[in-house]
Amino acid sequence: MEQGSGALLELLRQRHGFSHFYPLARECCREIQLEYPQWHVAIWLYDPQLQVLLPLCQQGPEPHPLAGCLLSAAPELLADLHNHPFLSRTLTPGAAPLPSLSLDSCQALLHLPLVEQGRCWGVLALESGDVATPPPASALLPIARELGRHLGRHRSVLESEEMALYRAALATTHTAVAALTLGDLTLRQANPAFFELTQLEPQRVLGRSLRQLMRRLQLPKQLPGLVHQAIAEGEASGELAMGPDGQWLGYRLTRVDEQPGYLLVQLEDVSRLHRHQQDLEAKAWRCQLTGLGNRLALQQRLQGDGPWGLMLINVVGFRAINDHYGDSVGDKILIELARRLRHGGQMLETDALYRIGADEFVLLFERRPPASLAEIAALLRKRLQGQMVFGIHKCAVNLSLSSLVLEQVQQQDQLSPLAALEWAMTRAKEGTGYQAFDAPLLAQYQERRRIEQDLELALGKRQFELHYQPLVDVNQGRILGAEALLRWHHPRLGLMLPGRFIELAERSGQIETIGRWVLETALYQLHLWQRRWPALQMHVNVSVKQLLSGELYDICWAQLNRYRVKPGTLVLEITETTLLEDIQLVTKLCDQLGELGIVLAIDDFGTGYSSMRYLKQLPVNKLKIDRSFIADLESSPESQQLVPAIIAMGKALGLSITAEGVENEYQRQFLAALDCDEAQGFLFSKAVLPQTLETLLEAEIDLLPASRSSA
Repeated sequence: MEQGSGALLELLRQRHGFSHFYPLARECCREIQLEYPQWHVAIWLYDPQLQVLLPLCQQGPEPHPLAGCLLSAAPELLADLHNHPFLSRTLTPGAAPLPSLSLDSCQALLHLPLVEQGRCWGVLALESGDVATPPPASALLPIARELGRHLGRHRSVLESEEMALYRAALATTHTAVAALTLGDLTLRQANPAFFELTQLEPQRVLGRSLRQLMRRLQLPKQLPGLVHQAIAEGEASGELAMGPDGQWLGYRLTRVDEQPGYLLVQLEDVSRLHRHQQDLEAKAWRCQLTGLGNRLALQQRLQGDGPWGLMLINVVGFRAINDHYGDSVGDKILIELARRLRHGGQMLETDALYRIGADEFVLLFERRPPASLAEIAALLRKRLQGQMVFGIHKCAVNLSLSSLVLEQVQQQDQLSPLAALEWAMTRAKEGTGYQAFDAPLLAQYQERRRIEQDLELALGKRQFELHYQPLVDVNQGRILGAEALLRWHHPRLGLMLPGRFIELAERSGQIETIGRWVLETALYQLHLWQRRWPALQMHVNVSVKQLLSGELYDICWAQLNRYRVKPGTLVLEITETTLLEDIQLVTKLCDQLGELGIVLAIDDFGTGYSSMRYLKQLPVNKLKIDRSFIADLESSPESQQLVPAIIAMGKALGLSITAEGVENEYQRQFLAALDCDEAQGFLFSKAVLPQTLETLLEAEIDLLPASRSSA
């Protein structure tokens, strides 16, 4: 073998420029196996990432006997080879035992390391299951050393090619990349995208340490802490604000442990994403029309340590302004009010201004102002109310205001500051235009809350009942029907009329359940009465929430099929304001209800915003004149003109007319002269229990005052 090994060694030395290691390794395996035909010869290469030895090439009559051991014991084998020139099966002089491998599957072996620059890159392995004595190591060690040199050069070429590809990729990528050495944190490399993104000059930063860069450049103060976090944990990522121009960079710092050790820095401009997030936040937290903070922003501010006080400003009749002048004029009014409130707020030492609703603003006081809240409210009304001119439009703007000192509600779990302000605002609109939230209002609110809580249990405890007020022929006094009116037998407050609790039912969402019970109970009563008085009508009030709930048609259809009342005798009363909530939806629903034989009446006519166009469009059969026009017929010239006009308009549209709140004979005669069809009021009868109304029906008497007095 001495001569063969020498020839092979010379061959290896002649091929120093041979860059592809595999053909050379295969040729070596073949030559060595020819020299030792009973031996299996293989070259294994170490993969540092997987930490395993992988076969490159092999020659021999048998499959490799130690493949499994080499794959699983690579780190231990390389450690043994690093400390010894070779490993063999027998303890010959100069050889070491092999504790890293189990040798039960072979009789003899010889493992020689492939070393370059002190690092073991692989193994030249000769193994046999038949021969007890391995070949002499001295003949093969020079070959293994030469193979190691070739393998080292091969890896250097590969690494150079990979580095060239890596640098080419870095030069063309849009991701900004830089590398700092781990020891001294010096910036060694950076691609063009890095300098373009950071606007740094290569000659000013390359070769300088992080400490020098922090001293010379306006870099974020938290940068050193992030670098040390990445070194300690292996990685750090997030976003940083760069400079005063609003630039934001997304960063990723990765520790690379391969010698000499680097910190890889990747940067990305995320300014556009941040601007998008800011736009979303502006839309979420700000009024787009005025630029003021919205209700969400105010609620956020009220969390935790709240301000000293708040003032709510409401534009009275803003909806009517929009309806009359159009939304564009309404928007201009709001913008102008916001501008004036900003200016006035600065003079009054307010700290913030919010628009929390279509026609509502809130002034926030962080501390007690020099003037009282009442004085501030008076000054605002004086300066802000009056005529506003927009082109050809002159709009009268009136305000109502309420105020609150937050310590008044801090101990009230069920009362939020905004709820307190709105509660005070309802009193301001009923009174002088300004109301501070005070102890009496707090007591009223607490009572209201107790009633609302009782209301939740009232239906289940059967505390509701219906009273019925007769609808009477104005000329003959004959009872034509009745209106079902809800009453609540409150266990503490006694008999309560709807005015005290219907609004609470609407606010709490109970109105639909209560309204359904009213409709079903009234239809059942009508079913009983129509056995004796088939033409009798029943009027039932329907709230806007019932009308728009999507369930009213199904409820009516089911109950009409259940009780079989005469078509045209169930009258549903809806208010003018309800009609305008969604005119198309209401029109469609009214048509569907009309197909069921239900009569529709507009309740409290004259108090809303109905027009001839809506009355012609909707399938309405009746108008009920609001009691406010009837109450002052004797003394008000306006009512004496309006009532005839309403009756004439209704008759022109083919509608039946009912007057509400008739309380004296003058009013009845006035209406009779105008050919009004029906009336209801205390002149004829208050709302009574079913058995009382039955008594009146059985008597078959008219309810005119003259008839009753003669009777």
